[in-house]
Amino acid sequence: MVFNLLSNLRDEAVSRFHVDPYIFIIIYLLTILPCWFATFLIIRSVYRSYKNQIKEIKQIRLTALLSNADFVSSLIICILGLAAPYIYVIFWGENLPTWVYIVFIALVLLIPYQIYRKVRKGVMAKKFEYKVADDAETLEGLKLVNKRYCEKGYLPESEAGKPFEDKYIKHSLYIVAKSSDKVVGVIRIVENSDDGLPVLNEFEVDDRYLNKKQRTYVEIGNLAAEPGQGIASGLYKAAYRYCIKNIKIPLAAIGEDLMTKLIGKYWFSGIAYKQIGEPKFYIGGMCVPIMLKPKRIFLLFL
Repeated sequence: MVFNLLSNLRDEAVSRFHVDPYIFIIIYLLTILPCWFATFLIIRSVYRSYKNQIKEIKQIRLTALLSNADFVSSLIICILGLAAPYIYVIFWGENLPTWVYIVFIALVLLIPYQIYRKVRKGVMAKKFEYKVADDAETLEGLKLVNKRYCEKGYLPESEAGKPFEDKYIKHSLYIVAKSSDKVVGVIRIVENSDDGLPVLNEFEVDDRYLNKKQRTYVEIGNLAAEPGQGIASGLYKAAYRYCIKNIKIPLAAIGEDLMTKLIGKYWFSGIAYKQIGEPKFYIGGMCVPIMLKPKRIFLLFL
C-alpha cells in the first residue's frame, strides 16, 4: 500500500515536473560526507587563522580567510554540496510551482548561515582542552558545579564558593574543559559501586532494562559550564568517548524539555537512548532516566 503510494507520487513528479525524487535523495545522500569533510576543513582553517593571531587581537578577519586557498575551496565544496539536490530540481524541473522557487531562494539564503553556525560551533569547541581532571582540577570543577547550581537556584547562595559534595564523589571521575589554564566546564562519570548510581537510587527504574548491580554501568551527570562558552557538547562528547573506550554503558537523568528539544532537532535521536523509568522532579526540574547506547557514530551529532 505504502510502496504503491510512493510509486504513484514518483510517477506524478516525473511526468508533471520532470523531477525524479529518487535522484534527489541519491544526490542528497552522496553529498553528506563531502559536506562534513569540507566543514571540518573550514573549521580547521578558521581555527588556525584564529590561533596564529596576536593574543591581544583575537578577531577573525574575512579578508584573511578569503586569501586562504584551503578555506575558499572547502567553502565552495560545502556550499555546492548543500545546494546540489536543489540545483537538480531547479535546472532539470519543468512547470514548477512558484512556491518551489521561493523555497529554493530561502535555502540559498540560509546555507551561509548554516555553515556559519557549524563553523562557529566547531571553532569554539577547539578553543578548549578537554581532559580527565587531576586532583586540583577536580576541586576547581566541584566549585564550578556549586557556583552554577547556586546561580540556577538549585542550591542556596551560602554554598557558592564551596566544592560540591555527595556520597558518590569517591566513586567519580571528572572531565574538565580548560581555557588558559582555567577550568570553565566540568562533567562527571560515576562508577557503579555498593552505593549504586544516583539515577538508579533516585528514580523508579524498570528492572526489565538493566541489572542494577552490573559494574559496567556508569552515570554521566553534574554538568556545569561557564555561560556563553558553548562547551557542553564538547564535555558530553569527551564523556561519551570515555565510555566507548572503556566499554561502559552510560546512564543519565535528562530534563524532559531537553529530550523534547533533541527529538525535535534530530528525529533519529531516539535510537541513541532508551527511557528506563518514569519522569520525576530532580535537581530543579522534571527529568527522565535514560540509558545511552555507546556507538561511535553518535559522536558526529554531539
